Amino acid sequence: MNCFAALAPDLVLLEIVMPEIDGIELLMAIKQQHPATQVVATSAGGAYLPRDTVLYWASRLGADAVLRKPFDAAELQKVLYGAFSGQLQIGQTQD
Repeated sequence: MNCFAALAPDLVLLEIVMPEIDGIELLMAIKQQHPATQVVATSAGGAYLPRDTVLYWASRLGADAVLRKPFDAAELQKVLYGAFSGQLQIGQTQD
């Protein structure tokens, strides 16, 4: 989080299921320490939780939008445009 604070990004594209760190914990830390930072959570699910469950909890715990993997460039562009233009709805899900 020290590196994150130094960079102070406006937006984070966050994979929730990662091998070394819990993406949900990282999401909650980002939103607690930097509430203005928008977080777009993405996942294809994991070994123990299906994708939709992972993304449901990400949206409930602070993600500003979620993207289901696999997604294409147009879907990513739509979410990023929404984030930077202020048109992103909290918890918006892209199919």
